[in-house]
Amino acid sequence: MAGIPNGGHQATAVAFIQYLSSLPEEKQLLIDTGFPPVWTSLYSDPAMVRMFPYLPVVKQAILSAQPRPAIPDYDQVSLAISSAVEQALTLRQTPQQALSEMAASSRRSSRTASRHVGLYRRADRGYGDRCEAVSGGRRG
Repeated sequence: MAGIPNGGHQATAVAFIQYLSSLPEEKQLLIDTGFPPVWTSLYSDPAMVRMFPYLPVVKQAILSAQPRPAIPDYDQVSLAISSAVEQALTLRQTPQQALSEMAASSRRSSRTASRHVGLYRRADRGYGDRCEAVSGGRRG
């Protein structure tokens, strides 16, 4: 079983995972921590919704979630966005100033990423040329 080492206690490990991910334990985890549950029924459980009125909104967000954009240096762009939001929310910058700075930072990251992609492409072409020379013109 993936993620469970071969140590002679695989059955115990599987039982423990099943216990931790059971509906009663997920419900208790929600009550204790407010963490979004993996059991969808908890998002519409009347008692849980009374305790955590945001659950239906979280469920909708999860159901309409999309994968992150496939852009180079996503972590840098994400950092620029979170920094801009923080600056605006803490009133260190106006929202317009924060957006302008975020856009400039994103453009810098994008230019850096483009240079990296260009280097990779040039390196790949060189590698391909070397492969052709070694293989007598055959690619593969």
